[in-house]
Amino acid sequence: MLKRYKLCFEIWGLLLFFIIMIPNFIWFAIPAPNDILRAKSITEMVDTVASIYLKLEKELRLLLGQMVEVDGNNVSIYC
Repeated sequence: MLKRYKLCFEIWGLLLFFIIMIPNFIWFAIPAPNDILRAKSITEMVDTVASIYLKLEKELRLLLGQMVEVDGNNVSIYC
């Protein structure tokens, strides 16, 4: 199946990449004078709790994803 694919380089893909990345290059070269994303947070405890919650939620989704198997119209849940 992989024999049908051909590895090649598309100049239009590179051009599209650079067009999409122009704002990032400008931001890197000329950073904002008051960058709110780099400022110290005033809600450190809320940020910490939210970060832990999001990490636990991600792990739980991965765990549940391994326990659920979908085969066509059949759904199997393993406990």
